[in-house]
Amino acid sequence: MRLSLANACVLRANAFGKNSQTMFGAVIAKMRKRLYNSFMQRYEGFSPLFDGNSKILVLGSFPSIKSREQQFYYGNPQNRFWKTLRKAFGGTTETVADKKRLCLQNGIALWDIVASCEIDGSLDCSIKNFCLADLSLVLNNCKIEKILCNGAKAFQLTSSVYNGAIPLFKMPSTSPANTRFDESVWLNQLKTPN
Repeated sequence: MRLSLANACVLRANAFGKNSQTMFGAVIAKMRKRLYNSFMQRYEGFSPLFDGNSKILVLGSFPSIKSREQQFYYGNPQNRFWKTLRKAFGGTTETVADKKRLCLQNGIALWDIVASCEIDGSLDCSIKNFCLADLSLVLNNCKIEKILCNGAKAFQLTSSVYNGAIPLFKMPSTSPANTRFDESVWLNQLKTPN
């Protein structure tokens, strides 16, 4: 019979009694954590998209796997972000160039609050050991009137580092994982001046 190292430690702990089980349990937990962390990869986020006419900064948390593959924001075709922007402003979003044009022509800046992190997959809950973006790069170079945080994680992290005068809004996540998405909240904020 073949045993994994963790199972062998449990059997060994059982042989030495209850106190040693606690000690071996801690060792096993550390081994599992090291194994898990060895599969985590560090990723860098994208540069911000903005110009001197940008009025609304949309901050996500960190690019998904699909976005990282495409090297641009909201790359998952199931994400509702681009559909919502098309509904608000018209236009097309077939290519990355189309998406950039749609944003810049309508005063939208894009960025993520997490500049780099370790992440397993695309879920915000797996973001670890992160570095946050320096928002002054955008805020000091255009006239942002409001910041729209795409989802709870983006809002939480942004709130932890930003306490300026520009209004900050927690928006419903456009992620396909959000079953309670409310497009009307986005349309209202995108179309209403501050």
